[in-house]
Amino acid sequence: MTLDLMALLPAAWHSAVAGYVDSDRVAELSAFVEAEYQAGPCFPPLEDLFSAYRLCAPDDCRVLILGQDPYHKAGQAHGLSFSVRPGVSVPPSLRNVYKELAADLDVPPSRSGDLTGWAAQGVLMLNAVLTVRAGTPGSHANRGWEDFTDATIRALNDREERVVFLLWGGYARKKSALVTNSTHVVLEAGHPSPMNPRGFLGSRPFSATNKALADAGLPPSTGPAYDSAASLVAHRGGTGHRGRPLRCRAVVGGHVLERAGQWPPLPRGDRRRGGDPRVRGAHRAATRRGVGAEHRGAP
Repeated sequence: MTLDLMALLPAAWHSAVAGYVDSDRVAELSAFVEAEYQAGPCFPPLEDLFSAYRLCAPDDCRVLILGQDPYHKAGQAHGLSFSVRPGVSVPPSLRNVYKELAADLDVPPSRSGDLTGWAAQGVLMLNAVLTVRAGTPGSHANRGWEDFTDATIRALNDREERVVFLLWGGYARKKSALVTNSTHVVLEAGHPSPMNPRGFLGSRPFSATNKALADAGLPPSTGPAYDSAASLVAHRGGTGHRGRPLRCRAVVGGHVLERAGQWPPLPRGDRRRGGDPRVRGAHRAATRRGVGAEHRGAP
């Protein structure tokens, strides 16, 4: 059976990008991808190829985080940039993302490298090249994926509602030329790679994204994603000095979460050494510093 990449796209994204892609180029790319997957191991698995698109519909997209190509080791890539499957160790670049999130918004790092929760909250976790041959980074570059993902950026650029584009590293920053609509915001920084993280650490992309979304009057995210400590902290609220309720503002993957209310008692099972470490960590952070990056006594 011949692979048809456009047919695999969720319907909403198919409609969004169809006018920006060349059908002949997509056919060539489809044939290349099919041949590569038949010839040997490639990542991510085909069923995860369009996970980023499936989890974040075009009308729901508020933030785009652009990576380069998928992880090339077995069991890691699952269709989301910077993300790894549950149970896989957090990669070094993502550790730096978590480090910056903690420094920027005082959100404890997650022990999980799975960013599915971010994607489900309006963050398109996109790689410029969506497939890779096992053990060979960059092996599927310059074969047509760049045209396909550029079409995705162009489709978002034509939206009337603001999208924040987070472009980390020289490769991603070149894509800023595709964002011509002044409604949108492009935030550039160095890549979070441990090889040279100086241009990334200290760039405060999450608070800047928070402000850009707030300036556009966009509503906060709804529905917590419990696969990340950041979401636990942001969603559950907290108490400040003398038990006053806190109003918290936090960003998970660049998307605003805002809640006000009382922090519930820590469950008995989490008071001991056992229990969910994310809950314990989130509770400690909330009682020590308040929740999220900004907290004030609620009026």
